Amino acid sequence: MNKLKLLSLVFLILSVNYSFAQTWKSFTSSNSGLPNNIVNSIAVSNDGTIWFATDSGLAAYKNDVWQVFTDESLLSVNKLNTVSFLPFDSKDIWVGSDSGLVVFNVDSTEIIGDPVYINRENNSILSDTVNSAELDGFSNNWIGTAKGLSVITEKNVYNFNEANGLESSKVSALKVLPDDWVHIATEGGGVSRLKYNGVDGITSASRIENSWSALPSDTVLTIYVTDDTLYWYGTTKGAATFFGENSKSNNWWVYNTFSSEIIDNYVRAIVRDNEGNMWFGTKKGLSKLSR
Repeated sequence: MNKLKLLSLVFLILSVNYSFAQTWKSFTSSNSGLPNNIVNSIAVSNDGTIWFATDSGLAAYKNDVWQVFTDESLLSVNKLNTVSFLPFDSKDIWVGSDSGLVVFNVDSTEIIGDPVYINRENNSILSDTVNSAELDGFSNNWIGTAKGLSVITEKNVYNFNEANGLESSKVSALKVLPDDWVHIATEGGGVSRLKYNGVDGITSASRIENSWSALPSDTVLTIYVTDDTLYWYGTTKGAATFFGENSKSNNWWVYNTFSSEIIDNYVRAIVRDNEGNMWFGTKKGLSKLSR
């Protein structure tokens, strides 16, 4: 048996053994309250409610009960790109679409505050197509758009695209970490990593790319980091996760339709809920991983 066949056999055995320790469940619009199978983003509130940004509105899920919000209930459009709580432990939910951002307050699934709108006309961000939003430790808003990265501070708006350093102008995902590192995912450009001390003090590290890591694709659609520093990247070819030194290939694992029961390889959203379950949003529905 040659070396390639032996390695393939070992990987298959490991995949089978690993899958026995996992429980997968998938949700679609036909077996749940999801309004659409395309799930673009997921966020979890303090009380355990899970929110899903879909192509047909915003859905909330708690205790097996679903609720759907559409453009008739304060959203300007139904096709939504991102949802997040900023700060993560607050009741402020940020929802991004091709019409900018809307921010409002929720208590469980009840809307308790008037919406605030952030868009190109009012805030000078690069594009109204907002794919991601984050808040850093300096209270700056980082907004990833289809035409680059915008950072809103108390005094100014800073815009970044290919002309001033980004590998690609289409920012698909952002993740600001507590240690002042920010990960920026772009279409086809892998993940750029920046260390900042305020907007004027930025240094960079090497990008995470398919060429040297176990990242299955350089088109990264989402980034998620758990509180135990487990890193997750959703790509067009599955979800990759690593712990520790990301330069070591044996610290990576890729969830795809070959190695797991995930419903689809096009992973647009990843989150861990308050009970430790992992949720993956894809083009074909949701997958929940329990252990």
